[in-house]
Amino acid sequence: MSQIAMTNSEEHVKLEAVSIMNMILISSTVYSEREKFAADPVFQCISQLLRKETGLCLRKEAVNLLYQLFNCPKVTAAFCMENGEAAVSAELDAKTYPSFREFNAIMDGLVECVTCTGNSTKELKLRRCAVTVLAFIASLGKPGLGIILNHRLPERTNILASILESLASDVNLGPLDSAQSVEVFRERTLVIREALILLNRLVSHPQFSTAVLQALTSGREVTSLTIDVAKRLSHKGKFLWQDDSITKQIRESEIVELARVFKRRVFTFLGDGVS
Repeated sequence: MSQIAMTNSEEHVKLEAVSIMNMILISSTVYSEREKFAADPVFQCISQLLRKETGLCLRKEAVNLLYQLFNCPKVTAAFCMENGEAAVSAELDAKTYPSFREFNAIMDGLVECVTCTGNSTKELKLRRCAVTVLAFIASLGKPGLGIILNHRLPERTNILASILESLASDVNLGPLDSAQSVEVFRERTLVIREALILLNRLVSHPQFSTAVLQALTSGREVTSLTIDVAKRLSHKGKFLWQDDSITKQIRESEIVELARVFKRRVFTFLGDGVS
């Protein structure tokens, strides 16, 4: 299936192949069954499909496939080992699992998914799936947090700055009008919510919060971006929707509260009061 997804020129055929792999993994509750898919060709396939020139639906399926594979202990162990964590107890076959180069390309592709432009439901769903995978990586403890903090992207930026840039783009879009679908509002809200939850977990981490906050304030540009996002999302306002329905107010209030927690952590670290 991975060969079909890589070599076939028809996108609908690629999409069908990746969808089948996802269905097989979802139905496999035994780790040994999932491990059969965790071979180098599959990860090569994922790294190719995550590229920005690939169609949105296909990229989303590739992100979902990666998430399913990460729910296999040997895969996460290999991922952490290739990214600098040598003390892994699982027995790993170097010929089976992908190299650092492949994982590096996968991380680059994931971040490209987080920062993809556009405000349709397809782009927003892709972004949310990618943020979910990054949150899973961050949950892997020291090696996962090390990847989030230390992975360098081709543009010489880092993952945290890329997440902030995606949030800033959402704020800059302004409120949605009634002509846009409820689904767009829902997806946009969920993307912002998931990104803020991830950032709050990182800035509140008992061991790594200082390193995370240092990364978020490591230069004038990223510090300005961090403060701007924290301030703008923490103020009550109709930045997501022009309607006043109760459901929309509740969803927006949740984002405001998450943003205020993030703002408080950042401003405390910087030594400023929260206004």
